Amino acid sequence: MQNKLLFTASWPTYLLILTTLTAAGFLSSGVVTWIAANWDYFSKFTKLYATQGLFASSIVVGIWVYYREYRKLGQVRLKFVSSTFFFIAAVLIGALLALIGQIYQTGADPWQLFALWSLLQIPLLLALPNAAAVLLLLATSNLSLALYPDLLWSYEYFLYFMLLLNLGFVMLSEVFSKSLHDQDWHISSKVSNTVLIMCMTLLCLNNPNTAPLLWFLAAPMLHYYRQQRRDLFNQSGYWACLLFSVDVFILKITNFEISGIFVAILVTLGAAIVLGIHLKKQYVQQAQGMPWPLQILFTTLAIIITLLTIAFLFTLDIFGSDKLFLIASLVFVALGAFLYYSRKANEYASGLLLMIGLGLYVFHYLINYFFDYRQDDQPSLLNGDLLGMIIISLLCYLLITINWIKTGSLILLLFTLLYTFSAQNGYLYEFQPEQGLQGDFWTLVFDYYADYWLALGSLILFGLSLRPTRYHTHIQSAAWAFWLVYIGFIFKPDIYISLGITEAAPLPTPNSFSEFFQIISNGLFSAQSWHWTHLLLLLICLSPAIIQLWISRQQPLKTRSAVIVALVLAIFGLAFVASPSILVSFSLMLLAYLNHNRLLFGCVLLAMIGFLAKYYYWLDLPLLYKSFLLLGNAILFLLAALYLQRQHRRATAVATVVPSYPGKIGWLTPSLALLTLLLTLAIGNYSIQKYENVLTHGKSVILTLAPVDPRSIMQGDYMELNYDLIEQVRSEIDKQQQEKRAEFNIDNPYPIYDQENSESDAINQAEQEDKQAAYARFVQWQDQRPAQLYALLKQNADGSAALCRLEEALPENYHDCLPDVAIKLRIDDYNMLWGLKMPGQQFFFAEGHAARFEQAKYGEFRVLNGIALLSRLLDKDLKPL
Repeated sequence: MQNKLLFTASWPTYLLILTTLTAAGFLSSGVVTWIAANWDYFSKFTKLYATQGLFASSIVVGIWVYYREYRKLGQVRLKFVSSTFFFIAAVLIGALLALIGQIYQTGADPWQLFALWSLLQIPLLLALPNAAAVLLLLATSNLSLALYPDLLWSYEYFLYFMLLLNLGFVMLSEVFSKSLHDQDWHISSKVSNTVLIMCMTLLCLNNPNTAPLLWFLAAPMLHYYRQQRRDLFNQSGYWACLLFSVDVFILKITNFEISGIFVAILVTLGAAIVLGIHLKKQYVQQAQGMPWPLQILFTTLAIIITLLTIAFLFTLDIFGSDKLFLIASLVFVALGAFLYYSRKANEYASGLLLMIGLGLYVFHYLINYFFDYRQDDQPSLLNGDLLGMIIISLLCYLLITINWIKTGSLILLLFTLLYTFSAQNGYLYEFQPEQGLQGDFWTLVFDYYADYWLALGSLILFGLSLRPTRYHTHIQSAAWAFWLVYIGFIFKPDIYISLGITEAAPLPTPNSFSEFFQIISNGLFSAQSWHWTHLLLLLICLSPAIIQLWISRQQPLKTRSAVIVALVLAIFGLAFVASPSILVSFSLMLLAYLNHNRLLFGCVLLAMIGFLAKYYYWLDLPLLYKSFLLLGNAILFLLAALYLQRQHRRATAVATVVPSYPGKIGWLTPSLALLTLLLTLAIGNYSIQKYENVLTHGKSVILTLAPVDPRSIMQGDYMELNYDLIEQVRSEIDKQQQEKRAEFNIDNPYPIYDQENSESDAINQAEQEDKQAAYARFVQWQDQRPAQLYALLKQNADGSAALCRLEEALPENYHDCLPDVAIKLRIDDYNMLWGLKMPGQQFFFAEGHAARFEQAKYGEFRVLNGIALLSRLLDKDLKPL
């Protein structure tokens, strides 16, 4: 694997990059978490202007650092630190827009937030182009399009727009790769191509008739990444997409008959073997065997062929599906082993056959387990199918020298064991730790202790793979297997940590640092919950510090610097003791430097983002304390980065003369950054002023409600409010539509098509055509109805308001309704009125206060010029809560 950029840097420089990236990530996520947590702890203006202050500070500091970096790096080089501050500013734009929407609950569509966020990012991207900024823009623009309501009614049209959007990103990432400083790794190209391939695959699944269109798109992409710019990763993705679309097209034209499935299997298997021979001639094989993009490609093809074979055998069903799966799996494994040990061994053909056979065996075992063995009191390793799976997988792992087969066989074996015992334990004990810990040895090993030995195993094995020994291939394959299985169980709760609760407990108030540590560690080290496995957990937590010290002994890093960084990592480890997956990811990032492994670094980076999301979803620890941890560690890593930067500057000053670029810097970059600052603050404060004007001068209206679901994982605690007014609006719209049906003489809401009319039924056929014409007029009337209505209200005896009538525009004369009170409603689809919503359907509050706000019976709104904002909740006596 070619080493570029990151791994050619010195160890101190690598640590500097890693600490800076971690500080930026923790700061961004910490701010978002803090916003979600602090509803009752700070006033709304404190939250709004503190976020704006952080955003403005990021822009100002980024501009200041840019000038300093420019004098050292010139115009062409990437300004890493200033780009980091601009990236944080881009994230804070979204945080500010989300905060405004959450505080005032305007009922605006989420796509508008992401669209505005995407537009405001563009000047920062133009100011300092880099791959990270492109990926953020890629994510927000795709979310904006995915949430656009006018596209949701047609899934196929939605996929077409997604395809065009990501095709544009692919072209931009290729044309401007040098400007984005991404000409070495091509990260933005790989990600945008991956998203584009996913869109193409989903489009083909949704409509197999679009397969020729996908061939037309995939062919030039394959040509470009084979001839113009060789990129095996993108090329592999388009080969997989092309073969998958061919399979879907074959199944479509054969009407999914058994013959079509059989042809699809033969075509895919044959094409995979021919493709393997072709790619083997095109790319030089390295010491570790097949390049990793091809390993992913042929693993994907093996999965496709396995699924087709399963469908074929289910349809065939000669001896009963159970026996047929077992026979087929053994046949594939035998053929693969025969080809592998033949004189002209083909690793592509033999590897495909072996993986297909193993996949079929796992499916055979899971079918039997689900229907037969699950009812047993305890699963057993002596079960014949499970024992056969263990033997065959271990034989493939020990005897086959093909890397991806060794890794794949071990992954399937680990997955089968973990699924068997964790699923059985959950079936017996409903995931209650105090009962599960009384299970047998194998249940404990493959369920409650699994995270520990998978994490430690991956760290130890990746460390051992640094030394080239005769067992290097076995060790490296096992390391990847352990790590990928660990990632695969990302949504499985950490040991002793339950995600089964739906409501956060009242926020605890620690009186000492010891109590605070017990809270953030989920009481893992308290005397009541002490267990010997906590020693393993402690080792995982200290692994970043231990690995850093171990590597620093072999690298040119001063002892003092190594100790300081180790202390920072030790504090980081103890802070995240309740989420060891984050610590394992960081440790593997350190090991990736010695391995010079870009694949490991990229895989771990993506996994760490997922683990941080999982940590956010963990309900046992309050969001407020999570934000303190994230922000505190962000400051800690930032201080470490500044220290390493200072040491690097001193070393550079002694060793060489730092080049200087005294020429004119220009105002383009700072001007674009200031433009982003002014636009964001202007839009944000205009929105704040507009909504505050509604709350101050709007008329008070009280609506009856029924609060439900007192928990929002993404936004803190909240109540989902269901107003009686919504039901009244639905009833009124439905009444209008019933009257229109009666006017058009339509008995049924949908037309009845009778395709069996004969000539003798001419009269009935004429009546049928009249009904269809009437229904067409009704649909035309319905389509012409406005997407926006105004609900006028009237006063009830108890002080609450109810629907008076609906208007299509803001009225000038309210007649017998409440004057100057009209609530704007959006109607996306008149046939799906259950999706009707109004502003203020979410009320946010501090964690653990759900019981207090569940007493709410009314919601008080302020209404001005059709804009309605929820002001507060009231109890049954109309008193504020």
